[in-house]
Amino acid sequence: MRRVLTSHRDIARVSLGAIPVGPNVLRVVEWMHALLRGAGLPDRVVAFVGDLFGLYVGAYSFEESLGLASPTGEDLPPEQVVAMLREYWESLPPSLFPHTIALLDHLFEGGPDERFEFGLDVIVRGLASLRPEPATHSA
Repeated sequence: MRRVLTSHRDIARVSLGAIPVGPNVLRVVEWMHALLRGAGLPDRVVAFVGDLFGLYVGAYSFEESLGLASPTGEDLPPEQVVAMLREYWESLPPSLFPHTIALLDHLFEGGPDERFEFGLDVIVRGLASLRPEPATHSA
């Protein structure tokens, strides 16, 4: 889904706020519902996760389509924008921003794919935590 949304400029923007009703999308939704119900997730969770997943992928793709805005307003390559932002964050007073300063390397690592995959992993782990515990039978 992300690949499709990022390969066609502005499709991600159009997807936000739209409820999927086309036959192709509805087949994917049906597949997802079957997969999640088969994994033992409660029906309410399965019904809501489509919104969560659609919003996550749509918003992530939309943000990617915008490119990285330069703080100066100039049209600069993304690497230069990231370097400028990191330099600014490095200049923050450690007494006011100790956690941000400590996390600088992590804040500026990982590309869009790695960060997207991380988000999906968090969502999947969260969904797994919503599965009901199997009933235990005592003799």
